[in-house]
Amino acid sequence: GQAETALAHAQAIEPTTLAPYARGVRTRVIAAAATGLRNFTVAGPAWIEAFALPHPVTEQTVMGEAALGSLTGLGAAELGQRIAASAADPAAHGWYTLAALAQQANLDPSAVAPRLDEWRQGHPGHPATPLIEGILERASAASARPARVALILPFDATLGTAGRAVRDGFI
Repeated sequence: GQAETALAHAQAIEPTTLAPYARGVRTRVIAAAATGLRNFTVAGPAWIEAFALPHPVTEQTVMGEAALGSLTGLGAAELGQRIAASAADPAAHGWYTLAALAQQANLDPSAVAPRLDEWRQGHPGHPATPLIEGILERASAASARPARVALILPFDATLGTAGRAVRDGFI
């Protein structure tokens, strides 16, 4: 409940003074606090770094979802810059390219599915691989057209006139 304080305290710790597992804890605290503050420019890279440090295997799925959520929170231009800058780091490059594909999947799921398969083949063993199915499921759900739509409006004495106007415009 105190993300700003947690972020400030964790960032103040010099990581080189810590054992590898403690560095991982520090990085996960930074990532989680920055995610809570919606500071995705700090959270995304911190989640990527957290996967490179010792961490509990039981947290891998939660960490992956948080990492992808933080990275997709970056704008398309920011992701493009990070993709280019991370070309020499296969793990980071995989995260950034998958986040860009996840953003595109919401716009056109059928076009992104083959690109996600290419990503999977190009990044064997990447920690984000289990997230691909979720990306496809969310994209399919987002592109589905509803069969019915409900419109709930007030028709009482106070807002009845406005409610009828909205209803008539909707119909």
